[in-house]
Amino acid sequence: MLANGATLRDYHSSLLSLVEASPSPSSISPDITKPRSEAIIGTTRSPYAQPNPPVTGGPTAIVDITSPSSGSAFSNNMGLIVAGIVVAISLCALAILVVHRRRRHTAAKPPPPVDFSVYHPVQDDMHPRSNPNRAKKRRPPVPTTPDQVELDATMAKLDVVRIDHRELIRDRLLGSGAFGEVWLATYRGRLVAVKSALLGRHPQNRLSDVQHLVDEIGLMSVFRSPYVVGLVGASWKRVGDLTCVMEYMDQGDLRDKLNATSFDTFTWPDKAQCMLSIVEGLVYVHSFDIIHRDLKSRNVLLDSTHGTKLTDFGIAREDTQDTMTMGVGTYRWMAPELLQDSHYTVAADMYSFGVLVSELDTHCIPYSDQANARGKPLADTTIMAQVMRGTLAPTFSTKCPEWVRDLGLRCVAHDPANRPTAMQVSLLLRQQIKALSYPI
Repeated sequence: MLANGATLRDYHSSLLSLVEASPSPSSISPDITKPRSEAIIGTTRSPYAQPNPPVTGGPTAIVDITSPSSGSAFSNNMGLIVAGIVVAISLCALAILVVHRRRRHTAAKPPPPVDFSVYHPVQDDMHPRSNPNRAKKRRPPVPTTPDQVELDATMAKLDVVRIDHRELIRDRLLGSGAFGEVWLATYRGRLVAVKSALLGRHPQNRLSDVQHLVDEIGLMSVFRSPYVVGLVGASWKRVGDLTCVMEYMDQGDLRDKLNATSFDTFTWPDKAQCMLSIVEGLVYVHSFDIIHRDLKSRNVLLDSTHGTKLTDFGIAREDTQDTMTMGVGTYRWMAPELLQDSHYTVAADMYSFGVLVSELDTHCIPYSDQANARGKPLADTTIMAQVMRGTLAPTFSTKCPEWVRDLGLRCVAHDPANRPTAMQVSLLLRQQIKALSYPI
């Protein structure tokens, strides 16, 4: 049963009637001989809208306005439009995917490692480059190791003490060692000592060498004491050219003084004053909880005007609960705990002071009077082993004052707890100097 009560058989009959009543193809077109008003343009009605058979009459011209060719063209156009839309969407999706992958690749790719050579020029704010365009193109080196990061940060802190390297005029070499050189120079009409590091061949060693000098400059910039060599400034054009500019001490170091004098020319009144200046320097340094770690006659400088001062803080470090190190400095002045790579405190400096007292007494290098069973000088390894065991200590001459010998032996006690502090030694020296009528 369909609409209006019509059955499927009724629709079938209606369609057959339409087919039988259809005129020939020639009669479909309207008669052009008749007036336009008489031409009837009819359309076939849908059998679904009219279930009853249509009424046909006469030779009425019927024109079917539903063109099969126009419907096919419309379908083709719609297909092309849909295909174009699909292609456009696909291209957009592909472009988005490519851009997304490129961004992920760029974000995940680490920056290329750049070798931070200590010979690479640093930005000289004091003297800008003459070519600004070239300066803009040059990029600073990218630190790639923790050591490089630390060095870069520390170098920035030295800007406050930086001086113009072109105002330093070097004169002659004063001395050199395994790790550095010291030159006599002039800065703005003043004599100064210029210390530079001897850089190793390996890049990592060069970084370490420069870092030691940087640390020393940073430490000296804090000190303000008449018993510590003063810092004039730091100078560099490149990081590898870094120099520490210090006040010049015109009488050299204590080792040279002992080599050039005798008991008669370098008497105990002068030695007592020298000892007091050294220990006062330790009192000052220890007040910062800093351990010198390399106290010896070469690191005590003398001046005709400014007296005796401590120098060379290249391996000094803060006194903490976990202070441990490999053997550093000159071992003949080193405390047993330093030689054993164990925990140490400021008492290690007092041991070195005791060795230095024996050196003031004998004018000789420590342990140079010691010999083995065959009468030959003790080997370095033998000296170190016996010092660590506590079976070897510096010796004093028979001409040494008793109070000096007692002070020296107390300082070189094997147990750090049995050594006096720098403050205690300072008070003792002042009392002895006053009792002996030595001017302070």
